[in-house]
Amino acid sequence: MTEFLQLLIGALTLGSIYALIALGFNLIFSSSRLMNFAQGDLAMLGAMCGVTLGGTLHLPYLLVALGAAAFAGLVFVAFQLSVLQQLVRQRATLTSMVMATLALSIFLQGVAQLVWGRLERPVPTPMSTTPLHLGGVVIIPHDLFVIALATVAFLLMRLFFARTLLGKALLATGYEPEAARLVGIDPRRMVLVTFMLGGGFAALAGLIIGPLTFAAPWMGLSLAVNGFAASMIGGLGSTTGALIGGLLVGALHTFGAGYVSSAYSDTFVFLALMLVLFGRPSGLLGSPMVTGEHF
Repeated sequence: MTEFLQLLIGALTLGSIYALIALGFNLIFSSSRLMNFAQGDLAMLGAMCGVTLGGTLHLPYLLVALGAAAFAGLVFVAFQLSVLQQLVRQRATLTSMVMATLALSIFLQGVAQLVWGRLERPVPTPMSTTPLHLGGVVIIPHDLFVIALATVAFLLMRLFFARTLLGKALLATGYEPEAARLVGIDPRRMVLVTFMLGGGFAALAGLIIGPLTFAAPWMGLSLAVNGFAASMIGGLGSTTGALIGGLLVGALHTFGAGYVSSAYSDTFVFLALMLVLFGRPSGLLGSPMVTGEHF
């Protein structure tokens, strides 16, 4: 039981991080039908911002988190305005836009190596580094912080969509952009909002995983792959699906490594992904209805 509880804490921690990345994937997909494969490198950008803002400038952690989220979100919004909008004007296919996000991923990795170097860098945490001992279970305070932050983020998003006009406008745009346009909602503006949110959530995920794994320019690939798997398992476009998918991927990684071998943890994740997609192609909570592009 002690071993199970120890692994459970690790699964919740890792799952919370993947859930935040999956949430970014789902927000962007719901408004634009675009799969953003630079999501992992936006997370890397958040971790690197933590290195500078927290480790070098020693700013309060709240300012570090807000600064990292805002910077990554603005970078992604600038990409949408400068690159994706130009592709839309040229009537490029959605596949071309997805490839553009891959190009952004490579670009961000290169910039990170020029600015921060190729070596791994520590990311500060607001929590104590002294572990807590509960029975035979060892709990790192930062793990509790990660779980709490993800919980608050998802609760705020639920309230945002349920209680605010902007949140309801985003939902309307995701369901039917033409109908939303007829009632005065600008789908292009909603796309910008979701790009800002998606980039921001990715940055937060990178910022909170940084103290556990260190920050490096190449860290984004693993985060993107597992975040994408979480969004597909939970269901594209679903906020709750992102949470469930992230927790499932985190559990498969942690318990697979703990009870079998870390060499097969990725295998368990993608086996689960295939089983879910064979049974329900839209994911566990995703809608089978896919509408057109919303740019």
